Amino acid sequence: MLGRRRRPKPPPTFQQCEDCGYDFATDEGARSCNYLECPYLPDVLDVKCPTCLFNFYTDDGNPACGDPPDCDFALNEAPARVAALRGWLETGQLPDGS
Repeated sequence: MLGRRRRPKPPPTFQQCEDCGYDFATDEGARSCNYLECPYLPDVLDVKCPTCLFNFYTDDGNPACGDPPDCDFALNEAPARVAALRGWLETGQLPDGS
């Protein structure tokens, strides 16, 4: 049986900003905004707290709810969104239902 070739990762499945040349998968290129603060990033990949903007992927910011963060977003949404973001960075595929 012949070995199968791996297909290259597909490009991001969201619209980038007009001046953005950043590639999330390779971490290369010029960014027009801060890391993971792209206004076109799908909600399922948005890992920032909507209240204090703490970034749960990079652990960057000052969480308003405490250290470690314990707000509703931190407990109920952030873990799934961080997992979805990690999966997307590895595979290039958005989670189902997004």
